Amino acid sequence: MRPVEDSVASRENEPQAGSGRHSSGAPLPDATCPEAALAKANRELRMLIDCTRALARAGDEPELLADICRILTGPGGYRLAWIGFADPEPACAVRVAAHSGPGGGYLDRLQVSWRGDARGQGPTGRAIRERKAQVCRRIDTDPDFSPWREAADREGYRSSVALPLLLDEECVGALCLYADCPDAFDRLELALLEELAADLAFGLKALRTQEQMRRQRQQLDRLAQIVRLHSAINAAVIRIRNRDELLQEACQLVTDLGGFFGAAVWVVDGTNRWAWMKCRAGPMVLDSETLARIEVGDGTGTGADRSLSGRALRTGKVSQCPDITRGDTPIALRDRLLARGIRSLIAMPLIVDGKPVAVMTLSGLQVAPEDDGERLRLLENVGSSLSFALQSLEKADAAEYLASFDPLTGLAKRALFCERADRQVRSRGGGPAPGSAAGARAAVIAFDVRGLGSINTLYGQRCGDLLLQRIVERLKRHAGGDERLGYLGAGTFVLLEQVADAVADVPRLALEAALLEEPFEIEGREIRLSVSCGAAEHSRDVVSSGILVQRAEAALKSAKESGERYLEYRPEMSRENVRRVVLEHKLRTALEEQQFVLYYQPQIDLASGRIDCAEALLRWREPTEGLVPPAHFLAVLESSGMIVPLGNWALLKAVEDLESWRQGGCAPMRVAVNVSAQQLRQREFLHGLLALAERLAPLAGFGLDIEITETTLLQDLEGTSAKLRELRKAGIRVALDDFGTGYSSLGLLSKLPVDLLKIDRSFVSGLPADAASVTLVASIVELASAFGLITVAEGVETAEQLAALRGLRCSHSQGFLHSAAVPARELEQMLACRRVAKPACGLLADLAYGTLVPAGRSHG
Repeated sequence: MRPVEDSVASRENEPQAGSGRHSSGAPLPDATCPEAALAKANRELRMLIDCTRALARAGDEPELLADICRILTGPGGYRLAWIGFADPEPACAVRVAAHSGPGGGYLDRLQVSWRGDARGQGPTGRAIRERKAQVCRRIDTDPDFSPWREAADREGYRSSVALPLLLDEECVGALCLYADCPDAFDRLELALLEELAADLAFGLKALRTQEQMRRQRQQLDRLAQIVRLHSAINAAVIRIRNRDELLQEACQLVTDLGGFFGAAVWVVDGTNRWAWMKCRAGPMVLDSETLARIEVGDGTGTGADRSLSGRALRTGKVSQCPDITRGDTPIALRDRLLARGIRSLIAMPLIVDGKPVAVMTLSGLQVAPEDDGERLRLLENVGSSLSFALQSLEKADAAEYLASFDPLTGLAKRALFCERADRQVRSRGGGPAPGSAAGARAAVIAFDVRGLGSINTLYGQRCGDLLLQRIVERLKRHAGGDERLGYLGAGTFVLLEQVADAVADVPRLALEAALLEEPFEIEGREIRLSVSCGAAEHSRDVVSSGILVQRAEAALKSAKESGERYLEYRPEMSRENVRRVVLEHKLRTALEEQQFVLYYQPQIDLASGRIDCAEALLRWREPTEGLVPPAHFLAVLESSGMIVPLGNWALLKAVEDLESWRQGGCAPMRVAVNVSAQQLRQREFLHGLLALAERLAPLAGFGLDIEITETTLLQDLEGTSAKLRELRKAGIRVALDDFGTGYSSLGLLSKLPVDLLKIDRSFVSGLPADAASVTLVASIVELASAFGLITVAEGVETAEQLAALRGLRCSHSQGFLHSAAVPARELEQMLACRRVAKPACGLLADLAYGTLVPAGRSHG
């Protein structure tokens, strides 16, 4: 046996032995005879035409393979043709997929491998392994054919060829042909067969692509059915207020819209051992079987699962049997179901308060795909909707329940919580509960779970929802139920407690111990939380619990803004809330009417004395109060979410100003813009900023910097760092603002994607007299230098501070000593006139400015 290349090369000068398509008893045709050559050409043409037709008309893969083998042994004249597919490692076997010609017994006993062992050295194994055609000229003498020689001799096979089937550079199998004469398969015939094998491989690829598309279409159709079913069941949940009617409607919808043959609902009885049929639709269950029941086991011993529905009820999870003919899944009445044509089953438990109360069984007439995970997940959502509806109907009318309870946590909303709290306070007259400490009064504690939004952003909404539900479980244990609990949304809970005057902080400590002592385990993640609390005690001026809740919320807001963990309500907090609401309304109007402007404060390169960068600072032109600095409104912008659109506007405006300065003839410079954590969390933020960087790319030397705080960076170190690395590739520099006031470790600094460190003004203000400030600034500058970072000192106000910074080799300086923040037009004039606007600070300022020359246009 030799590869095609060797075989052809060694026989180029030999007389052609003729085609392999002749019987062993017939004399070989004379290749020089015109009649014989014409007959051979006609057979080859007929074989090619028939194979081409088979390839064009094939409806599926088995049909194509069978037709090709039949044509090769019919018009083609070969004694045996078979096609084998290569099993992946470690099996490495070659499976017969189709064959034609006498000698089926030969193939039944055939054991071929494409591994490099004895049974992998034959033509087929070598063709698959080496990806080239392999010819065995004489089966009776070729040593590599010895494992199959005796069987081949009995069938009259004298020579063979194996042609690899290559799909996208991967060999999936081989086309094997046997002739009844030795030395068959001349060079031209091999070329023809190789072309045929290539066409067959192309046809297989097309059919497999079509089959994959067909399966995908079927999958999409199945998913669309479940989506329509889910929508219809949700509509039924709102419309139907009777449990049995709802379950019957669900069964009918499953068969009408879900594409299932039949559906039935089994309800667990009071013993929790049996589930009885309650509703059904479709012919899955006969009338005589409506009194049937299924057993709910415990999964062990005598309580082993006897049915798929029993397993679903025991585990509380959707269970599927894609093919009930297999015996590896417990199926009750398997033979009876098979007799009715049922081939697949799904059991979907319905769960109320963590306990399976019913199970819906869905039957199909087709074997289900094994990889049907997305369909099962959609069915889980259907089951969740039904479970939620059952839970709602058990407590009250569905609409009333949704109006009174939060669907995710199951806790009372604001109105119901206040109603319950009023009832409890009235029953105690506002005094202590039985067993409470003397002097204890009713109080409402409002508390927020910190970082819940970050959990949703990092791990997805599902993780955040599960976390909320786990929090509720602990709260219920702490409060002895849910009568004293409420959920106001957005991660804010309320709790009615008894507070003693002497130890007002005790409820907070007890709450934190109950909630936070142990971390939460969510889908394999360990999550630790913290809370902010605000409390409002009942007093004579409180006419309802609604006022208590409002006061507790006001205290909570103050706690969050001040960083306190627990604050009690004070009257000024309500006034502050009113002020905040008014301010938020005015800021929304300002945003709509474009009342915000950017001012720029220069940053001076201490080596050259030039302005090479300016920090963009937000100002509000309030119609009545004039120019308002950000300290008066920034917190409201952040808490209301307006910081995102306003921050994005600031980035765009800074780029427009850079373009304007370039057109005005200013020398290259950069603008630094502060970016909030909320902006960074937005999905579209990265793409928008990259677009701005692309817009600036043609303006050589003009660039954009973004300033972020250490806290912002550490909220999501991995995700934020990845975004910042993308921005730096696009030419945007990253500055770490207020460095030294946050929590980043020095060891982490080398891994952070930053270019500049901004030294906080609290360190600069102590220069040069305060030794501690000198040491801190020197350390920061030295550290930045070691990592190749630029240092910018903020809040420089005196010539002495500037001289100290120069002595410490700080890179850049920014502050009132050089210039206050000025409008864009004024900064352009400063750059053009090569000067810095000086504050009225006397001779020291003049001395300081004597060495500073801002970068700008050259006037010769």
